[in-house]
Amino acid sequence: MQINSINGKTKSVTSVKSRALARTSLLALTATLLASVAQAQTANSDTAVEAVVVTGSLIARPGYTAPTPVTAVNAKDLEAAAPANVADYVNELPELSGSATPTSSTKGVSSGTAGQNTLNLRNLGANRTLVLFDGQRSVGSNPQGTADINNFPQALIARVDVVTGGASATYGSDAVAGVVNFILDKNYSGLKGEFSKSQTTYGDDKSWEGSLTVGTGFAGGKGHFLVSADAAHTDGFVSLKIGQNHGKRAWAFQGWKIINNPSYNGTNGQPKQLVVNQVGIATGAYGGIITAGPLQGTVFGPGGAPSQFIYGTLLSGNYMQGGDWKSTDTEQNNSLDSQLNRQSVFTRASYNITPDINVFLQASYAYSEQLSINSFETQFSAININPITNPFVPASVKARATALGLSTIQVGTMNGDLQPYSAGPNSRSVYRYVAGAAGEFNLLGKDVDWDGYIQDGEAHVNSTAIASRKSLYNLAVQAVTSPTTGAIICASSLTNPNNGCIPYNIFGTGVNTPDAINYVEGRAHMDSVYFQDVAAVNFRSTPFEDWAGPVSVALGASHRREAVKGTSTAADQALDFFAGNYVPINGAYTVDEGYLETIVPLLENKPWAKDLSVDLAYRATNYSVSGFVNTWKVSVSYSPIDDLRFRGTLSRDIRAPNLGELYTVGSTSTTSYVDDFMTPPLTYTAFTLSTGNINLKPEKAQSTDLGLVYQPSWLSGFS
Repeated sequence: MQINSINGKTKSVTSVKSRALARTSLLALTATLLASVAQAQTANSDTAVEAVVVTGSLIARPGYTAPTPVTAVNAKDLEAAAPANVADYVNELPELSGSATPTSSTKGVSSGTAGQNTLNLRNLGANRTLVLFDGQRSVGSNPQGTADINNFPQALIARVDVVTGGASATYGSDAVAGVVNFILDKNYSGLKGEFSKSQTTYGDDKSWEGSLTVGTGFAGGKGHFLVSADAAHTDGFVSLKIGQNHGKRAWAFQGWKIINNPSYNGTNGQPKQLVVNQVGIATGAYGGIITAGPLQGTVFGPGGAPSQFIYGTLLSGNYMQGGDWKSTDTEQNNSLDSQLNRQSVFTRASYNITPDINVFLQASYAYSEQLSINSFETQFSAININPITNPFVPASVKARATALGLSTIQVGTMNGDLQPYSAGPNSRSVYRYVAGAAGEFNLLGKDVDWDGYIQDGEAHVNSTAIASRKSLYNLAVQAVTSPTTGAIICASSLTNPNNGCIPYNIFGTGVNTPDAINYVEGRAHMDSVYFQDVAAVNFRSTPFEDWAGPVSVALGASHRREAVKGTSTAADQALDFFAGNYVPINGAYTVDEGYLETIVPLLENKPWAKDLSVDLAYRATNYSVSGFVNTWKVSVSYSPIDDLRFRGTLSRDIRAPNLGELYTVGSTSTTSYVDDFMTPPLTYTAFTLSTGNINLKPEKAQSTDLGLVYQPSWLSGFS
C-alpha cells in the first residue's frame, strides 16, 4: 500500500540542465522553506486526510480488495518489536526470509556487500526484488543496484507493504519477485525521540540506537516540515584471536558442516552429502601440515615444533570428521555479527501553493560503516617447498627428508600468523534529493489526480579488505640461505637482490616477524560512486462508468539514469589479493517507460456475484543498452458473497541487466566445485572470475498468483 495526501499525492516533473544545477536548486529551495518555518507561526495543519492506495496497484483500493497479495506491517507492529533496524523486523516475514542482513552478510568480502540490509522476496534474489521508498526508487549501494535499507529514516516509517506477486507492469523493472514499499509518515506533527540498548544472553554484541524526529506545520497550516535523525551502533564480533568471535557459545565449537559423502556412488542408496559435526580441515593447519608423501601428517605447532597429525575416521576432500579436527576448525573466527555504525538525517518540507497543488522538497543523508572478520587464509595443499634448502624447515623434518631423498614437500596452511582476512571497514554515504508536486484538476467534468517528482541520488561506497598479496606471498614462502651472508632471504632475491622480498615462515605459529607479516599482507580497496536520476509523472482518474460502476484509470511515464564510476588499486585490478580484488565498474544506461492501468467492474450486487472486476496493466520500457521490452498484468477479483473474495493474477515481469552485469571488468570469488564423476566425489577450491556483458537482454518471467480472502461478518475485525 501507499499513503498519499489528497493535496500531495504526486510530484510534478521539472527538467534540470545538470546534476549540479539540480542539487543547487534543491538546496536553495530547502533553505527558503526553512526560513519560512522560522518566520511563520506554527498552526494546525489543514492538510486533508490521507487516502490509502494499495501498493499492488497504482489505483486507490482498500487493501483486501487488491488483486495481488499484500502484506502490511504498520507502525504499531514496528514500535512493539523495537528493532535496531526496520529491516530486522521485515525480514521475519516468511516471504523475506532469504534477505541479507549485516549479520548474514559478514562474508561478503570480495563482493563488497558485507554489512548491507538487502531484501530478497521469495528467495528469488535481491536483484529481482524492487524496493521503494514512499513509492519512489532509491539509489543502490552495490553493482546489483539493490537498495540498502540502512539508508531509510527508521523513525519516519509509517508502514511497510510487501507485494509477493509480479508487479513489473505496475512499478517497472526488477519486480519479478514483487515489491517492498516503505511508506513515509509525511504528516507527522510533534516531537518524538527514542533510545534503546541491548546485548546478548552472553553479555556481548552490545548495541544501541537512538532517534529524534520533529514535525511541524507553518504558514497557517499550508506547509509542513519534517526532520528526523537517527544513529545506531553494534559491537559485533571482530576479535583477531581464534575462537573469540564465537564467545561462550558451545554450539559454535562443535564443528558442524555439510560435507560430501565419500561412500556415495549414485547407486548404493547413500546420500550425496552428510551433515556431521567435529569437522576440520585435513589438508591445512594453522602452522602448516605436510599433505602428501612419506612425511604426510607432519604438522607444525607453536614455534614450529613438529608432531604427528591425527586424521579423522571420515575423509572427504579437504575435510575430515574426528581426529584433530578442532585444531583445524575454520569457522572459529568468523564474525557472528558485523560491527556496524550508522547515522542518517532526513528532511522534508511541503507547501500547499493552492488548495489543489502541493509542492515538496526532500533531502537526506545516510552513512554506515561496517567491519567483519572472516576465516584465516587457507591454502589447501597448495605450496611446494624444498625441505633441504628452505631454512625454516625444522631440523628433525629436514633430516628425515634428506634421508628419504625428498626434494619437495607439499604443504597446506591456514596461515595462523596472518590475521584473518576481513571485510572493512567499509563505508557508504548515500545522498538523495527529491523535488516534486501533486494535485488535482478537472478535465471534462472529471477529477484527475496527478503527481510528479525529480530525484538526484548518489551513493559513495568505499570497499576494503585486509588480505595477503598472492604475488608477494608466493615469493616470501620460498626461503633460502644467502650464500654470501648466511642470512635467510627469499629465493627470488638471489637473482633480484633489490626486490625487497622478506621471507615468510609457513612452518609453525608465532614464528614470523612483524616485517614479514606486513610484507605479505595488503589492503584491497575500491572507491565507487553510484548515480541514480529519476523523473516521473502519474495521473489517476475515473473518466467514465460502465454498467457495473466507475472505471478507474492510471497512466504515467518516467525517465531514469543509472551510472557508476569507480577506482581501485593496481593490485586489485591485477587480482593479486587472497580476498577483495576489487575491479572498478564504469558505465551507465537510461530507461524510458510509459504505463497504463485500468480497473473495470463487470458485475455488482448480483445474486451470485457481489463484485467482479478485472485489473489490466501494460508498461512499455526502453533501455538504452538492452533494448525494448513490454510487461503486462491481468488480474481478476470475484466476490460471490460479502465475506469471501477470490482473486488471481497472471503477469509478465522483467528484470533488466544491472550495472554490474553489464560493465563488470572482472570480479573474483572463491568457489568450491564437486567432481561427481569421481568415486568418491572430489572437491576443488578455485578462484572464479565474473565479467559483465553489454549484450545481455532483460530476463522475462511469467507469474501466476491465485488466492482468496475471507472476512467473516460474524467475527468482527478478522480477515
